[in-house]
Amino acid sequence: MRLVLSYLEQAAARYPDHPAVVDPEQSFSYRQLADAQAHLASALLVAGVGHRQPVPVLLPKSCLSVAVLLSVARTGAFYVPLNPDQPPARLGRLLQRLDASLVISDAEGRRRLSETGFAGQILTAEDLVRQPLQLDLLEQRQRLLLDTDPLYCNFTSGSTGEPKGVLISHRSVVDFMEVFVPLAGLKHSSVIGNQAPYDFDVFVKDLYGSLSCGATLVLIPMSYFTQPVRLLDYICDHQVDTLIWAVSALCLISQLKGFRYRVPRQLRQVLFSGEPMPLKQLKIWMDQLPETRFVNLYGPTEITCNCTYYEVPVPLDLSSPLPIGRPFPNEAVFLLDDCDQLITAPEQEGQICVAGTCLASGYYRDPVRTAECFTLNPLNHIFPERIYRTGDMACYRPDGNLMFTGRRDGQIKLMGHRIELGEVEAALDLQPAVARACCIFDQRRQRLLAFAVPDPQAETGLPLDQPLRAQASSRTEQQLLEALRAQLPHYMVPQRIYWCRTLPLNAHGKLDRASLSKQYEEA
Repeated sequence: MRLVLSYLEQAAARYPDHPAVVDPEQSFSYRQLADAQAHLASALLVAGVGHRQPVPVLLPKSCLSVAVLLSVARTGAFYVPLNPDQPPARLGRLLQRLDASLVISDAEGRRRLSETGFAGQILTAEDLVRQPLQLDLLEQRQRLLLDTDPLYCNFTSGSTGEPKGVLISHRSVVDFMEVFVPLAGLKHSSVIGNQAPYDFDVFVKDLYGSLSCGATLVLIPMSYFTQPVRLLDYICDHQVDTLIWAVSALCLISQLKGFRYRVPRQLRQVLFSGEPMPLKQLKIWMDQLPETRFVNLYGPTEITCNCTYYEVPVPLDLSSPLPIGRPFPNEAVFLLDDCDQLITAPEQEGQICVAGTCLASGYYRDPVRTAECFTLNPLNHIFPERIYRTGDMACYRPDGNLMFTGRRDGQIKLMGHRIELGEVEAALDLQPAVARACCIFDQRRQRLLAFAVPDPQAETGLPLDQPLRAQASSRTEQQLLEALRAQLPHYMVPQRIYWCRTLPLNAHGKLDRASLSKQYEEA
């Protein structure tokens, strides 16, 4: 097995009439999915898509858009999922970063792209799939493909205000699936309920996990996650037995008391990741589904989905947080202290570092940040070996399981999304009313908060007679929040903006977030 394309070929040969992917409007069998992929891929080659070229895809979740992603991979290019819900300003920055010559979209996407200033070619999936099959072109291109070629690029939040495009190769995905699929208990009869959008690496597990064993992937529209009754009906009616979801999606059902309406008793396993799981919410799930298996997964985008796992024991221990567990096979996960010394003793905190085939190829067109995060292993003096420094801190429990303890820098997890506080601050700093801004994350209340010093040249009308003013001018604050919503995804917009005379600095002249957090708690 060299390329993920083999998954679809083998499944189509073994299970041609089995449902491969299902959405609320239609379903594709494995034969139909393979046929659509081939037509789309040959049309893309005719359109001039090159080997290792980025192909942005701006489409909502559907059977056809899944075929589009797979078709890009078949051309030897790599797909870049763009979330249609992002504001045009951020879409424009991503497209500029990619320097892509074309985008695959639809009529609505074409309208949104017109607001970004994108001047390249816009191809629609509906037109591409109707083009005649060009097998000779597909065969010619396939001879060029390598398992080290990029398969996809997912953008994550960047500390400088510039998002980072993480490149993941075919080899990394195949290597991960070989251990993830058996560990997750996926098989031909499995029905996986997809929650994650395409630009979230949880979707990688859904898509390639199902393709690798010929299972059925059920796409759940994002709108259903604001309607627990509709969501639970959809899951139960489609006999979904496996959920690989972000923590926030699971909590939505339990917090809104969805189980009082309907309990999906057909669920065999629930795997979750993205942020620490609130134990009270997990207990609700486990009490309702006593026969279901629950697994906590951990891992940043840069290491192909996950690098550790922890199967939650029964009964659930509510006295301490869940561990992130032990490494997946063929992945080295270890802790380094500030002097790059290996940590093995229990309870001693260090930075989580990862090595192995799972590592991303790096950040797209960003050699500086690639060199900062993907470094040589300081413990290996025999040959050059790359590692990824996650920026996450952890310690070993006495039983050998890893326990996540926090972030080393200004990166946070909110609603399953990874956010660099610097990117939010960069957007704030661009606003005319703001002279300087800083963000903190209230972990206990799960709130993203902004603190801003008003620009003296701007007429904000803010009476700053206190070091930290909780009652800001509602008009100014709302105007600022509206401006941020036009620049950032909804999950990156602060819940509240506080106005300050000054922002505290530490001894090195840098923003002192710890002092700001203390002021916030006292206020």
